[in-house]
Amino acid sequence: MQLAPRSCDILAAMSLPYHLLLACLLVPVVVSGCGSSCGCGSSSSDETAGGGGAGTQEAAGGAGAQEAAGGAPGNAALDGGSLQGWCVAQCEQRERCGSLDEETPVEECADECVLDWGQPEVYRSDVMAALTACYEEVECSESSDSCLREGALVVSSDPDSDPRMVECGAKSTTCEATASPFHDDLCLIGYFLESAAAASFDACLDEPCESAADCARGVYRG
Repeated sequence: MQLAPRSCDILAAMSLPYHLLLACLLVPVVVSGCGSSCGCGSSSSDETAGGGGAGTQEAAGGAGAQEAAGGAPGNAALDGGSLQGWCVAQCEQRERCGSLDEETPVEECADECVLDWGQPEVYRSDVMAALTACYEEVECSESSDSCLREGALVVSSDPDSDPRMVECGAKSTTCEATASPFHDDLCLIGYFLESAAAASFDACLDEPCESAADCARGVYRG
């Protein structure tokens, strides 16, 4: 199952009004975003960036999936990655490309983004560094949604075919027609988390559709 993450969806996944990543990723829907002033906003397709807001355990493939989901924690001292840095990069990119409200300072946008994405300590610094670098370099003529995949590639060389995405995609299909969908974009957020948080995120795939998405978002939003 080939997944094409939408920024908006990811933030929506977090029911975050910051859906840019990630302009629509975090109330039932990903991984999603920073606040409406920032351009993100929650969306029902929920689950990239922001932040949002971007699922999987037994379904994710057990130990193998957890390893893929968490891996070795990033070293912030080496790669300098942080949720704050990623949010600043997202907002600066929006400002540079004219999609950030002229009356919204980058600092305010970034602060809303951080609040939307929840707990800074649960994110891998190496993934945050990759996401930040991508947003700093992506051209205005290109979709920034591809940056979410860049973040997942730090953890998995082939996110589309590894256990997490396969199982998460199956969960998405199962819950698709219910009142509580588990949007597959939310699966990407599992790759952004440190090992312990990633394992908890993965475990949410064992939950029924009614609670799975809220369970996953609760891991990083607190």
